[in-house]
Amino acid sequence: MVNPMDDAIESGSGASAGRDIHQHGQFVAGRDTHIGTMSIHYHQPEVPQPRGPVSRLRRRGTTFIGRAAERASLREWMDYDRNPFPLANVLNGPGSGKTSLALQVARDVAPSYPGGQLFLELSQAGLPELDVSEAVFRLLLQLGVAESRIPGSLAGRIEVFHAELRKPTLLVLDSVTSAQQVMDLLPSRADCGVLMTSRRSFSELEDIREMDLGSMTDDEAYALLEARIGADRVAADPDAARKIIQLCGGLPLALHMAGAQLTKPANRRLPLARFADRLAAERLDLLKTDHLDLRTSFRSATGNSARRPRGISGFSA
Repeated sequence: MVNPMDDAIESGSGASAGRDIHQHGQFVAGRDTHIGTMSIHYHQPEVPQPRGPVSRLRRRGTTFIGRAAERASLREWMDYDRNPFPLANVLNGPGSGKTSLALQVARDVAPSYPGGQLFLELSQAGLPELDVSEAVFRLLLQLGVAESRIPGSLAGRIEVFHAELRKPTLLVLDSVTSAQQVMDLLPSRADCGVLMTSRRSFSELEDIREMDLGSMTDDEAYALLEARIGADRVAADPDAARKIIQLCGGLPLALHMAGAQLTKPANRRLPLARFADRLAAERLDLLKTDHLDLRTSFRSATGNSARRPRGISGFSA
């Protein structure tokens, strides 16, 4: 087989990587050298550079509030010294705060994972789920692997992916729809963790721990509403605030949406009692913005095999 770089030497356009070039007894090395009419470019061989920790987690939107007990449990589950091959699934329907909790826990345990934290969303409403090959491809890019080094075959990509996990690394896999999506992504290292979120259980996965995320406690929901619209405004009408929390089913996303409505310029002086009455009458029609409509999320949850979120039993989707 002819080396294309040998042809380059003969034609006077370059030199192959790592070679010593001599011309009339003169040693030639360096980046670009000209000898007579011959131009030589010396290519330094690639040396793998040590990779620092990577963090591909989503940017946090606000201060995380609530879920203290669940957060503590997940931190313990992700401790690979106590629990080798940590694998956990946070499950329930939309609006329960699964992703936010998983991301917060990933940040909590980041010092224990010097290889970094990777985040991948495996499904989105209205779009086909991510297949395994594409999922591995995206994870490799997050790890800093050049696209030219990523094999085309699934088996090749999986092999490179596991080889790239050279230090303890945490994978956050969001919106998982099937066990088949994640089987090949589970690291073979005991000090690499996988934290998943889903609308269903994956008890068929060996050694998995699962957390069925319910509604927030009343105190947590109250604190969340205070953070969203202001403690003074909540304190001015605590009964109305509790009614809003009840109507939102204690679901973090619904409470955030209620807060978004209450902080609009037109509603900043609106009494909470009046808003609570509107929420009782309109429910999901009121809890939407230009970018998010809870009705769509809840309808998708009730229209498939996933469980209906307990907190929305009072909503009419």
